Amino acid sequence: MTNTPTSHQIINGPDGAPLYVLIPYDEFMAAQERPDHEVTLPHAVVELAVVEDKGIVRAWREHLGLTQDAVAKRLGISQSAYAQME
Repeated sequence: MTNTPTSHQIINGPDGAPLYVLIPYDEFMAAQERPDHEVTLPHAVVELAVVEDKGIVRAWREHLGLTQDAVAKRLGISQSAYAQME
């Protein structure tokens, strides 16, 4: 096994899983300018929203495996306030 030098840096979260990847700014900008760069929704989110008739906010939350309470805490609001948004 060899260590190949790279200009990318992976930052792990508290659980040790990869959380962020740092890349040089020039590479980031080049990726943004490519014609094939488009924003898409994961199929699982679309399926939850369309097939199961759930709102898009709820579909994303469920896709990410988060509870309403967890999202509310990240947003700095109460769970009941977040529930109203869903």
